Amino acid sequence: LTPALAALLLGHARGETGAIWRAFNRGVAGMTQAYRTTLHHILRWQVAALIVFLCGLGLTYFLYQKVPRGFIPDEDAGYFIIAVQAPQGASLAYTTNIFGQVEAALSKSPEIEGAFSVVGFSFSGNAPNLGLAFASLKPFDQRQGEEHSVATVIGRLREPLSHISGAIVVPFSPPAVQGLGNFGGFQFMVEDLGGNTVQALSQATNELARQQREQRFARSLHQLHGKRSAIRGDIRPRKSEGSGRAIESNYRRAASLYGIDLRE
Repeated sequence: LTPALAALLLGHARGETGAIWRAFNRGVAGMTQAYRTTLHHILRWQVAALIVFLCGLGLTYFLYQKVPRGFIPDEDAGYFIIAVQAPQGASLAYTTNIFGQVEAALSKSPEIEGAFSVVGFSFSGNAPNLGLAFASLKPFDQRQGEEHSVATVIGRLREPLSHISGAIVVPFSPPAVQGLGNFGGFQFMVEDLGGNTVQALSQATNELARQQREQRFARSLHQLHGKRSAIRGDIRPRKSEGSGRAIESNYRRAASLYGIDLRE
């Protein structure tokens, strides 16, 4: 037991309390007596008390439907992110062409003030088939109203961005709290419990993403691919040295341009 609780149970004699504590005890006793008196009067009008209680429940349900639900609701941060995932093995030039189509779609939205793209980099890793675009919106005083919010702009852009063939293009809102994740939204974890192959796990993941697109409640990105293409290339050491480039430099150049995972 704590010393204070032990003193109460054992009946330890207490001395005189100070003026501050006496005022505090009088306040607590007054509120307790007021609560008892109010409850006594309410019980006389049981039907009215029940009606007020039901009205309170209805108001709670109304507010629950209006207030954004979630641990941390999404907020309008004044910008949003577009993730691009081209097919595995796509070159840097191929992904750059996809971003040209993305920027053309962004230019048609009047709420967007500017945008820039980063090709070859994504929050999930670095690869020539990946990329990110950041679109900043106009100040809040120039886009007042829910129809000009970042959520509405993202929802309006989903259809034209989904029509870009040759890559998966998904717009995301940034996380409500910086540092808690890279995107807004939620995350799925797909786990293989049957000891299947990587190809089977990839098919299950693709099926999950397909069902999301059909139900139109989410679009997703994933980095699991069961198929990889292989190309054999021979580098001529003498010609490489004659051009002033080291063999390692040619390896890195080929990996960047053609999106390949080199194996010597």
